[in-house]
Amino acid sequence: GADHCHSLHDTGLVNPDEQGFHQNDSLRAMGILEPIPLESMGPDKASAAVAHTLAQIANNCLCMCLFVPWETGELVQLVRAATGWNVTAYELAQVGRRAFTLARVFNVREGFGPEDDRLAPRSHEPTTSGALSDGGLDAAALQEGLHSYYALMGWDRETGVPTPETLHALEVGWAAEHL
Repeated sequence: GADHCHSLHDTGLVNPDEQGFHQNDSLRAMGILEPIPLESMGPDKASAAVAHTLAQIANNCLCMCLFVPWETGELVQLVRAATGWNVTAYELAQVGRRAFTLARVFNVREGFGPEDDRLAPRSHEPTTSGALSDGGLDAAALQEGLHSYYALMGWDRETGVPTPETLHALEVGWAAEHL
C-alpha cells in the first residue's frame, strides 16, 4: 500500500524538469543515473521507487530522521563513526531491503496480497486541473509497474510474495515458513 514516508514522490523530491526526473544523491548511489520521464510507470520508475524506498527504510532502521537530508556518503560516515562498522551504501540498502521484505512476509502471512497494493479508483479518473486533467493514471500501466516493482524487490512478479531465494540472499531464509 501507499506510504508517504517511504514512497518516491514524483514532485519536488528529484527535481523534475522537461527532461524528466533527475536522480538525487540516494538514487544516484543506488545506480539511478539517467532522468526518468515524468509519465513513466515502467521499470525505470519502479527501479527509482525501490531505491528510494530502501534508503528511507534503512534510515528508519538506523533511527535517522527523514527530515535531515543526509547524502548517502554522509549517512555511511555517520554509521561508521557511531558503530565502528565499516559499512557501505550497499549494505545500508540491504538493511532496508531485509526490513521491507520481512514486513512483506508479515503482511502476506496476515492475508494481504497484490489486491491491497492499489490506488483509490479516483486515481484513474481525470483531475480538475494539472497534468492529469485529460485523464487519470493508466490502470494497466500502473499494474505493470507494480509487477516490475515486485520483481525488482525479489518477490514473485504476480503475487508480491517474497521468493525463497530472496529470503535466503537476505539471510532471513527462516521467514519462508511464515508464507
